[in-house]
Amino acid sequence: MRLGSLIIWLLGGSLVFLMCHSENAQEVEKPLSNKQFTKKSQRMDKELKQNSAKEVLISQQITTKDTIYAQLPTVALPDLRTNIEILQNNLQSKQPIKIVCYGNSITRGYKVGTYGVVAQPYPQVLQNLLQKEFANPHVQVVNEGHNGWRTDQALQNVQKLVIEKQPQWVILDFGINDAYAGFSHTQIDHYLTKIIEILQKNQIKVILLSPTPILTIQHKIILSYIPTIYNVAKKTNNSFCNLHQKLVERLYLQQLNPKHWLPDEVHFADEYYTWIAEVICHFVKKN
Repeated sequence: MRLGSLIIWLLGGSLVFLMCHSENAQEVEKPLSNKQFTKKSQRMDKELKQNSAKEVLISQQITTKDTIYAQLPTVALPDLRTNIEILQNNLQSKQPIKIVCYGNSITRGYKVGTYGVVAQPYPQVLQNLLQKEFANPHVQVVNEGHNGWRTDQALQNVQKLVIEKQPQWVILDFGINDAYAGFSHTQIDHYLTKIIEILQKNQIKVILLSPTPILTIQHKIILSYIPTIYNVAKKTNNSFCNLHQKLVERLYLQQLNPKHWLPDEVHFADEYYTWIAEVICHFVKKN
């Protein structure tokens, strides 16, 4: 199934709607070399562009206030709350539960202006919030964020960095570095699907996050990835939290300057990493 979603912002006072499309990647039966995979990816993306106008599924009507999209566009897609009741039950049981946050420098908590880490990366804040919200001191949230990582690197290292830690849940957040590397929708679909297949074989459930907003030209690629990530969550029967949309909405509802929010145009100022944890906590506890 192809998915068309709405990207919205105001241009010269007029509301502009753009369509972006994605499609589930075909199964890769045999390992491909980098050259072979690049050629296949380019061919499939060309086919997607040729066929995308034939069938479009609008995911939802837009009901949010148009003005919040005035400067920074986002993609309006609904959350998928698959298996979230299971996670709620896990947390309410008061039994130990381990969640691994697997991602890039946003997950790690990159501190702008240094190569260090902020005092409160979002996984640390999320652990505190979940412990408090569910009155469960045995919640453990592990930070497996790695500066500069793409989905292919995440796949290569998932066994050592995630499986061996034996979590019940994994929160996946990749895409920014893939955009800088020029990865296609097909590559994003392929690598995320393979990561999830490995996790599911180990009885690990997944929450996929849409990438966080950025202010560089690559933001257009980030926007185009979001429907693909949504589709991966849907086809693998996992949860999807549209983090990008929720952060953009909060930014403009609070009337913050995006350049103050993202001082290097990619990473958050120290105090705003907590927003990610707050969005995820709300996503988990929402009935």
